[in-house]
Amino acid sequence: MTKLDAIKAFAELVTGEHVVISRKRDDWATVVPNEYVRLTVPLISRMMESDEADKVFRADFISRCPLAQGFANVTLTILHECGHFMTQEAVDTIEYTDQVKQVGADQIEYMKIPAEMLATCWAICWLNSPRHRKEAKEFEKNFFGRG
Repeated sequence: MTKLDAIKAFAELVTGEHVVISRKRDDWATVVPNEYVRLTVPLISRMMESDEADKVFRADFISRCPLAQGFANVTLTILHECGHFMTQEAVDTIEYTDQVKQVGADQIEYMKIPAEMLATCWAICWLNSPRHRKEAKEFEKNFFGRG
């Protein structure tokens, strides 16, 4: 199983939906609104890096869900991106776009945008289930080749 295969399978497990991995490979994103999960993932080499935005994202997630400390960034990020899809009906995309423009490159303020907070909240709720945590650990074994 490739890393992309593992990501796709995990996102499908999490959402219960068919997942399409976008050919565009810049950064993590979920295309919403959308009828299906369209996940954009960075190149594998970039995925293993941890820049300032990644650090802010992880710190925010863990501050809201301490049990997430034991999971890899890739796992938390996939859950967050799936959260965008799962909560898309609660988000006004025009308002979201305006909010993103307002915060600019300030990652701390970006994580406070309601749609970002909602996606992470959804991910935290998913991760709160012991069965889901076990599934997330299984994903990490597959992703990191420890299966």
